[in-house]
Formats: sequence, structure tokens, C-alpha cells
Amino acid sequence: MPRSLRIAPKYISKVRSALQHRGFPRQQDLAEELVLSRDTVSKFLNGKTIDYLNFLEICRKLDLDWQDIIDLDDSTTESAVSFFSYDSLLWVGREELVEELIKKIRGSCRLLLILGLTGIGKTALAEKLVVELQERFSGDRTNNVLRLNFDNKIESTDFANVATKLPEGWREEITFDSSKPELLQSLVKYLQENQVLVLIDSLERLLKGNEEDGWNDFIDEWWEKFFLGILSAESCQSRLIITSQDFTFKLNYYRYKNFWHRQILSGLNESEQCDFFKNIGFDSPQNEKLLQIGKACRGHPLALRVITTELIESFDGNVQELWNEYLDDIEDIEKPPQSIEERQSIENFHKNKIDYAMFWRKKLTAFLNKLLNNKLLSKEILQENVMPDQKLGQLYNRDVFMLIDQSFSMSKKDVAGSDLTRWDSLQELVMSDANRILKQKISDSISLCFFSRNQFRNEIFEIEEPSQLENIFLENEPDRATFIEPTLKYCIYEKWLKNVPQSKTQGAFFIIYTDGIFDDKNAFERLIRDTCKEIDNQQIIKIFIIGVGSEIKTDRIRNNFEDLNRNAKENKDKKGNPCDIVGFALADEMEDIIQVLKDELKQNANTEK
Repeated sequence: MPRSLRIAPKYISKVRSALQHRGFPRQQDLAEELVLSRDTVSKFLNGKTIDYLNFLEICRKLDLDWQDIIDLDDSTTESAVSFFSYDSLLWVGREELVEELIKKIRGSCRLLLILGLTGIGKTALAEKLVVELQERFSGDRTNNVLRLNFDNKIESTDFANVATKLPEGWREEITFDSSKPELLQSLVKYLQENQVLVLIDSLERLLKGNEEDGWNDFIDEWWEKFFLGILSAESCQSRLIITSQDFTFKLNYYRYKNFWHRQILSGLNESEQCDFFKNIGFDSPQNEKLLQIGKACRGHPLALRVITTELIESFDGNVQELWNEYLDDIEDIEKPPQSIEERQSIENFHKNKIDYAMFWRKKLTAFLNKLLNNKLLSKEILQENVMPDQKLGQLYNRDVFMLIDQSFSMSKKDVAGSDLTRWDSLQELVMSDANRILKQKISDSISLCFFSRNQFRNEIFEIEEPSQLENIFLENEPDRATFIEPTLKYCIYEKWLKNVPQSKTQGAFFIIYTDGIFDDKNAFERLIRDTCKEIDNQQIIKIFIIGVGSEIKTDRIRNNFEDLNRNAKENKDKKGNPCDIVGFALADEMEDIIQVLKDELKQNANTEK
């Protein structure tokens, strides 16, 4: 069986009907029932390829025979773009705008700029356009659709660094040592001569400035030269769709007016809000109170998602109850500035050419913070592509490392009469945990490595699909001892801390699977102490040890890890605060890897209070 499957186009309507008939009015309901990401369910329902295990699982839940609906036509091509925001089942409105922008892109427009506040729907609109334009940019080539997502704060924004990571076919005879002029010439030439659709997210990260003071010039002048190269070329078959909160006006030369278009995006209108509420599942989408809430939010899509999610989860869908509790806050959102401080703030905004919308958004964010009962900074709650519950738990948007004990004891058989070794059982456990972590979007990928000897093997596997693990385990059999410190130290210091500045909100999980006491326990404890001194607080890094096999259940070994766990609680972070970053559990006693990680973070949060 192939690693991924997709629905044949002719069966998509049948499958969507099954969704309703089986009691799932929204795709989110199905995703939650199966503990899958909504993105996976969306791809399934739209005929995109997904992991075959997920495909079979969804089919079973919808009472569908997977063999009857799969697409057996190997000639179909799949878009190279993964969708973060666009959902065909929840998409509402903006039909005229989509039609207008598609017409421009199919015409002479080479560079489309979609501008607006965070959470206003820029990325979803850009992805919708990609869906509509895929036919034009499909064909034999595999690199005809490309996404550059600068919303990922650890992604390099240097032009040369990004350029050298593009598909090889884009830069023939260009090496990592090539000069920037050579890279520029190569890329512009390729885009001129080939039909490529390029989607660039969060371009403001390439600009000098910030959200409150505004943006202006490019940090790296070669980005400006690249975009000007596209606009000034005699002809260009490729098209660029760019999302950003702002854009430098140096590119807006009048001479190129036919080759670029700037679209400022606003919220959903009242009619579109009604459709939105209906898709969410409200029986009376024209409910007067709902529409008043929508008006106060100016149809801001992400704000509406936050409010309706909280409305369903905390108020059981009772709009009047939410309205009674938060009436003053809702009415306050649209009030003009009252105090001297507020008026001066607005005046300062205008001096810096920042729109009044900034002031409104801060008031909206204050309401959302109160509604969700959290203390996030206002600029964080409406961060692009991140739902508030993901920020609250500190669980999502993390890097995940899995460190696998490769000691010889893993070749033992724990069950008498069984052919399965401990190594075989460990493979199933790791695949299951990896599947849950990737499905829940804790991270887009998992860095996996093995530890055994008293040195790092210099090999890390990047896991994007659980199915990759089968061959990796087959190619790596149990070896010798149980030295953890060299491998863990490399992962923490070389692979993570050096690449992720501490000012970022992203953290990391290091999950260690072992069947016995570490041969270098003292070195491990020193590493934990030193690591704590490098981080601002204990929520940033979490090291979780999972015990497997029969011996680890003995009092001697179990007490060893419990002692290690207690000793780790004495560590301090760089600010001198308690830094408990180590946890331990037996695999047989764990209910779910996601819940375990949540509980550890929650426990840390409680100790900080």
C-alpha cells in the first residue's frame, strides 16, 4: 500500500455527504473525534493526499469503504503547498474579490500584495487563490508551486540563504558559494521562463521596523532587487502572491503599475458573518446579539473564531448568556478614545502613520484576553496562524526531539513465548507517539536520533510522517551501552539553543525512551543543571523520560529515575527561579503522550504561580 492516499474527484461530494450523515456538521467535529488536525481532515475532504493510516481511520469513522473511493490515477499531481488557514468547508464570502484577483493574476499582474492586520484572513485568501490557480500552474514539473513562510520566526530571512535552499532546478550551476548577483540573476531568469506560483507569507519580517512603529525598507537590500527584477523583466511567466502587514513603498514605482496590485483586506461583512456563524453550527446565524458581536469585531475572522469557540465550549452555545456577562466589554470595543492618554496614543499613532485600527485592535484583544481568562500580550493573541489555545498551553509551536535508547538490552523479549523483542515494541510506541504529536501539530516534524555509545553518532533523522520510522528502526539495531549525555547535549546546544534565540515564544520537547539506568547519570545531571542556566524559565525546555521494558519496573531502576527527577527540581534558571525541566513515566502507565506533555507543562505553570 502507498504511504499516502487521496479521494478520487468523482467521490468528493459523496464523502462530504457522509460527513453530515454520520453526525459531523463541521470538519472540526470529525477532527476532534479522531484526534486529527483539521488540516488533515480538510485535505481528505478536498481530495488531497494524506497519510494512508489517517485515510483509513477517517473512512472507518464515516463508514466508507476506502477501496471504493481512492484515486487510482497516478497521473494526478499534488500541490507542493500545505494549507495552514484555508478550509473549503468553512470558507465564506469574498467571491467577487477572489474572482477579481484571479483575473489580475491571469492577466499582467506578476506580484499581488495582500495587506492587513494579523488574523484578518490574508493567508487564507492567498491559499484560496492558490487552489483556484493550481490548474494553470500544474503540469509535469514538481516545483511549479512554492511556499516561503516567514511567519516561522527561526526561518532565515537573508536573501542568499533562502535562495540557496530553493529547489535545485531553480538555480542550475549555482552553488552555496555563488555571489548574490549570480543568485539573483538565476532566480529571476528561472521565474521569467517558467510558470511558477510563489506564495510568500509574512513578508513584513523582511522589513525594518515593527508592528507598533510601522515598517519601511528591506533589511536585506537584495530582496528589493529581487522583486524589482521580477517587475522590470521584459516578460515573466511566474506569479507571486505575498501576504504582509505592511510593504515598503519603494517598489510602488508608477512605471510598473500594470505588473503589481495591492489589496488591503478588511473583515467579513454582515452577510458573510451570517454564513460564518451558520458554518460554525449556529441554528440562527442572524441572531441579533451575534451580529452585534460581529460588528464590534468588524468581522475580524480570527476574533470571530475565538469568540464562537469559547461560546460553544464555555457557554454551551448560549449567545444571550455570553452577551449578558460581557456586554460592557463588547460595547467598549468600538468606543472612541476617552482619556487623555488614549487620545495622545492615537495622536502618536497618526504621527507614525499607524492606522486607528491599531487602537481598536488593542481593545478587541483586551476583550479576547478577558474572555479566555489569560494574560497574553495583545500582539500575541492575534498572531497569524496561531489559535489562542495553542499559545495558552505553551504546548504547540514547539520543536520536538525523540532520543531512542539503542543499548543491547533492547534486543530482549519481555513476553515469554513471543517473537517480539523490546526493540519491536519500542518501535510501535515511538510510531504511535510520533503520530499523535504530528497530528496534533505540536510540531511540523520530529528530530529523531539514537543513543548508545559515549559519543554522538552525528546522525539525526527528520520525521514528517510516522511511516518513515519503520525503515529507520530496521536500519538501526540495538548496539551497546546507554550513554545519553553526548547525544542529548548535541540536540539541546547545537541543534536547538544555537538556532532558536530565547526571545522567541517557541520551546522544545526532548522525549527520551530508555529501558534502564543511564551509564552516565552524573554527566546527565550536570547537563540538566547547565541547561537550566541557559534558559529564562522552565517552560521553554521539557525533557521527558519514558521507561520501557520489564526491568525498568523494578524498584532499583524506578527509584533511580525518581531520585534523578527529585534532584532536577533543585535546579535554577538563568534568573535564579526554580527550573524543573525533567519528567519521568513508565510507558505502560501512560495514557497518552499529548496528555502527559500537557500535564507536565501545567504542573510547571502552577509552580510558577
